[in-house]
Amino acid sequence: DLGSIGAVLYEMLAGRPPFSAESERSVLHAIAHQDLPPLEDVRPGLPQQLSAVVRRCLLKDPADRYQTAAEVRGELERVQRILSLSSAPTLTGVPPISSARRHRALLAAAAGVLLAVAGAAVAWRPLVRLLARTAEPNPPRVLAVLPFTNVGGDPSNQGFCDGLPESLTSRLTELERYQVWVVPFSDVRAAGIASPMRAREGLGVDLAVTGFVQRGPDGVRVTLNLNRLDGQTARQIRSKTLDKRASELNQIEDLAVWALADMLDLELPRDARRTPLPGGTSVPEALEVYLEGFGALHPTKGSPDVTTAVSLFERAVQADPTFALAYAGLGEAYLAQYDRAKDPDLVRRATTAGGRAAELNPDLPQVHATLGVISFTRGDYDGAAREFERALAINPSDGGALRGLARTYERLGRFDDAEAAFKKAITAQPNLWPPYQNLAQFYWRRSRFAEAEAQFQKAMALDPGNEWVPNNLGAIFFTVGRYPEAEAMFKRSLAIRPTYAAYSNLGTLAFLRRDWREAVAKYEQARSLDDRDYALWGNIGIAYHWLRDHEERSRGALRTAVTLAERALGVNPRDTAVLSDLASYYATLGENDKARTYLGQVEAAGHDQADLALSIADVYADLADPEKAIEWIATALGLGCPVADVQNRPAFEALLKDPRVQALLRAHREGSRPNAR
Repeated sequence: DLGSIGAVLYEMLAGRPPFSAESERSVLHAIAHQDLPPLEDVRPGLPQQLSAVVRRCLLKDPADRYQTAAEVRGELERVQRILSLSSAPTLTGVPPISSARRHRALLAAAAGVLLAVAGAAVAWRPLVRLLARTAEPNPPRVLAVLPFTNVGGDPSNQGFCDGLPESLTSRLTELERYQVWVVPFSDVRAAGIASPMRAREGLGVDLAVTGFVQRGPDGVRVTLNLNRLDGQTARQIRSKTLDKRASELNQIEDLAVWALADMLDLELPRDARRTPLPGGTSVPEALEVYLEGFGALHPTKGSPDVTTAVSLFERAVQADPTFALAYAGLGEAYLAQYDRAKDPDLVRRATTAGGRAAELNPDLPQVHATLGVISFTRGDYDGAAREFERALAINPSDGGALRGLARTYERLGRFDDAEAAFKKAITAQPNLWPPYQNLAQFYWRRSRFAEAEAQFQKAMALDPGNEWVPNNLGAIFFTVGRYPEAEAMFKRSLAIRPTYAAYSNLGTLAFLRRDWREAVAKYEQARSLDDRDYALWGNIGIAYHWLRDHEERSRGALRTAVTLAERALGVNPRDTAVLSDLASYYATLGENDKARTYLGQVEAAGHDQADLALSIADVYADLADPEKAIEWIATALGLGCPVADVQNRPAFEALLKDPRVQALLRAHREGSRPNAR
């Protein structure tokens, strides 16, 4: 029957049967002995994922074909999800974003990042529905793995206990072809979810896996509980205990995946359990330190221990040099270390580790997602788009990869595609706050402030205990001149958890009031929490510059900002934020030639982004070039820059008296856009 389905699908797609001849006998002979004409040759442009499903239905040996109709349906629906990811008309966990300018509020992103295939032709879409037209297919079940409990509470076992659900979640994507969608563990962790009912409320899942890990010198015991979530109740429906000796520890992940498949009543191919999951290891020690590395990098409680994570992943690849997932984890850990230390060599190490993972196994979505983040960090946006797309082609439900792709499209100037991808991330995970914040930041960068505010409000409603969302909402209020509301949001962020960004933003408000001493005090409070952000050092230097009689401190801070910014530029030479900030710092230091050199590298991008255009105008004002400054003020206003942002920059005090600037501001309030001249 499944072979017959394949033949019907082939004819629907190709417009002719897979085999044809003058007589029935000849057709039967062709079916038995001739190779199947490739669909791609008969129907050029057909998505290869779809033709692969049809081809497998028509393999000569029935044992090589799909074994159940449910499996065929699952594969076709998986293909449909892949091909519907992007509405783009053409083929195709982010560290904090420091948008600080001369006195711009810091807009910080939650970690996360850190995939689209062209939409399929309308002609083939009905066939997916046709396969189940006698009864509507069951909706996919959505499952989340929650943090496991460390039985006995031994701190030395906590890393292993934290790492197992993280790694297990990525492995469970192998089950998505069977109508089970798995929520990335990074989203579970970001939402602070530890109980089944909280998973229902915060993630919208139908099923939740809880677990207990008991580890000793002789081995490990893992107990898995499957909970069904209905309405306001959570009910444990299945449980399984897995025991493995220390010498068999490398088998624990595969056993857990197949145990969950049994608990979910999935119809798996007969040989599935005999084939190890891809990208893993046969070395028990390698898996042990790999899971501990994940636990150190992504602890369920407390702060990441990035240095320990790097060491553990390095031990994993030393124990098994063919362990692809360990190389991907090492690349991620190096990037996390770079985010803290800002040492460009760490990005080079991450690139090497990610490349080795891809060499070992190019079909792992985790590998391509990591390579996407690495490429994005280096400013290789075309490469990042390719990697995120490859990750999503394998695992379409990865919200982090979707958000990474959207951010990459934005950097490539594909703004419609970026917005569509950000919205798809929300559709995939409507109960999580990070996708709403990412879309809000996109709107903020496009000067669509009302839409940005609405998305930040949604994010804050979903996670009122997150300190970054009110900080970023405050940045929106600051940008549009709603200063009391901005101050309230920054203080709300600090009340949840003190961060350098919120203190810096309060310093920026003091700067706006020309209260230079208060600005310096707040910036110094921010520096006491984190002194690795070049933009914060730049804010300190400029505040001291305006305070007067503190020129030595001003120049010292600005020199530190320049050093850190140029190190960042060594990693990503295309980062327009860093380039424009360097122009600002050099202008303040009086090194005008260097300032103009950096300006020349960002002016093209400034015609598409309001805050960048205004920063360019700011630097030209410092360079005593009023004509250029006014020209760029006009550009910024034309792109939607609020009048308040122009009026409150100290560098524009003289320019605000110029009749041309006054006309620009007046026209902007009235909704027209006169030429700057």
